[in-house]
Amino acid sequence: MKPRRIVTSLLALVIVLSTALAFSQSGGGYNANSSAGNYGLSAWAIDNQRVASQFNYNIPSTFNSGMGGTYTFPAEACFEAVHAGVRGVQPFNANASVNIIDAVSANTETVTETAPTLTSSTCTINMSPANSHYSFNLRSGTCGLREALNDLGGKAGTVIVDQKFYDDGCTAATITTAATVGGTLQANQLINDISGTGPAWYNLQPSTLTALAVPTASANLTCAATAGLVCQSATTGGTWPNSAEVAGDIYIDALGGWSVASVTHTLTPSASGTNVLQYNSPAASTGAYGWLPWGGLTYNSAAYVLPVTASNCTLSTTFTAYPVCAIGSAATMLGPVTTTSLIPQSGGIAAAYNPNPQSHTTFAYRPSQRPGYGFQLNYGPFTATPALTAGQLGVVGTVQLPTGFLQNLGIGGTVRFSFDVTATPSTGGTATGIDVEIGDITDFSTGTPLIICKLAGDITATGTAAIKYHEECDWTVNAIGTTGTIMPGGFGIEQVSAQGTIGNPYIEGSTAAITADVLDQDAVFFVFLQTSGAESTTPPQMQDLKIEVLNN
Repeated sequence: MKPRRIVTSLLALVIVLSTALAFSQSGGGYNANSSAGNYGLSAWAIDNQRVASQFNYNIPSTFNSGMGGTYTFPAEACFEAVHAGVRGVQPFNANASVNIIDAVSANTETVTETAPTLTSSTCTINMSPANSHYSFNLRSGTCGLREALNDLGGKAGTVIVDQKFYDDGCTAATITTAATVGGTLQANQLINDISGTGPAWYNLQPSTLTALAVPTASANLTCAATAGLVCQSATTGGTWPNSAEVAGDIYIDALGGWSVASVTHTLTPSASGTNVLQYNSPAASTGAYGWLPWGGLTYNSAAYVLPVTASNCTLSTTFTAYPVCAIGSAATMLGPVTTTSLIPQSGGIAAAYNPNPQSHTTFAYRPSQRPGYGFQLNYGPFTATPALTAGQLGVVGTVQLPTGFLQNLGIGGTVRFSFDVTATPSTGGTATGIDVEIGDITDFSTGTPLIICKLAGDITATGTAAIKYHEECDWTVNAIGTTGTIMPGGFGIEQVSAQGTIGNPYIEGSTAAITADVLDQDAVFFVFLQTSGAESTTPPQMQDLKIEVLNN
């Protein structure tokens, strides 16, 4: 080989090796495994649990060919940035943030991505940084957490946070601040901190008391893609009768809480026994992860929430604890039902079993010593019931449990409900306590739930002073399935007036297990009954509620 040809070949080899070194060296390549950190997990996932720190890419400006707020890199820089390109993951997403680590430390900043694009040859990130950047490294603004959550693709799963996550500069606030984490937060996606520096788990919980909006139902009877529309479908084979019907919808929040039902929408189908109704999705609303239709003969007293399956609508993938329609998906309902819940109303309805729901618009990850159960465990005040007269019941609170929650507790599994309820009788009467009842598609009877804890048994006479109840109710699963059994237990006590006379304590009144469906999705009703007297000025109100799983 001629000397000149040898020199040329050696130069080419040096260039190739230099480029490879630039792509792999710490701080200069885009391999997440080579980025800063004293120790941590090296796999991108363990038993399908994503490792956040392995999604913390590291892309140097060496490969950038963009200008201003547009950053363009070779396609492989994006695909290989996360865990050495093993799976070809695109790390950038509009719901994530980017940490621009500038050579001039004062210019380092974290910015939000907008409209990242990827072609066969390049990937482009659009950002609006406050500073000009020439020599820099791009890192995940959440040290890989948001990217790992995105990689779950909307499915249930766990993201592991290891010590490297903290070595890379993130903190517990990165996890708990929803605005920082960004994107859609799902109750079925948990964060497990194995670093030993703080709580072991982070679960989704409400971060504000603001309730979901009330859906708006349209009166337009033309089947079209109009938000809130309920109309008669051209499809036959349904069972809606040829009579005036009421219909509408409710929103569902991230933990399964219900909104108040939409105002009534009345229509009269044309052919009795063959009608199918189409419910177009209510408009997107803050905190709404899905929706459910409702319908019946009379608003409130004979209008029932309609259960859905994948045959009725496109189911939500961001809320999966029980089936609900995705926002934006229409639902085709074949006919009415009477074996489900009545429609929810704020405070419930006097002398009726309409649910008294609690919902939230904003959620964030909160620390815990154990993984969550996918629903809310602690509640503040519910809306007070309407004024009650003698003998009228009032639903002081209603909560929704995930499908199969009691079934999964198994035989011997126990859940405890402890709560406080206040009321001020307007006329003297007899205080009776609060029953705890279960409702699902098997146990409802025309909207009436099944009593499990019989705590409305105290007979202490009251005057017109303020009264406060404290009760605890245990449900122990004795048998599983749609004809399972629940053994109730518990007690209650009431206090008349502030630090005043304490009435007689009372115990749960059942003498045997109650047959109930523990397989399906359940609602829990807390039902107040005043046998005499009235509460018209300050009606009953559940002030707080705690749900504890005792043996799991």
